[in-house]
Amino acid sequence: MLQDGGVDYDDGTPATKSQMAKDVVEFLNWTANQEWNTRKLYAMKTIGVSLLMAASLWLAYRHKINVYKKTVFCLQPKKPPRSRPECDCKRS
Repeated sequence: MLQDGGVDYDDGTPATKSQMAKDVVEFLNWTANQEWNTRKLYAMKTIGVSLLMAASLWLAYRHKINVYKKTVFCLQPKKPPRSRPECDCKRS
């Protein structure tokens, strides 16, 4: 059972029932999830690496792969007649 003044805090925090109850709850939460900080660190690293991979894949697609979609092939005879102009390929 909690009573006022049951604990002496070094920083001068008043030892009320609500403060002590909060401390007990925080301690129980910490003991239940001791690996929380490690999992949070791994999650942040995973998100960072995923963002870097997504950015590099997007750049590779934009500058290497997407070029082939925009390529226009213009087929011409080996010796075009002189009266006809060169191939008028339109790029879209």
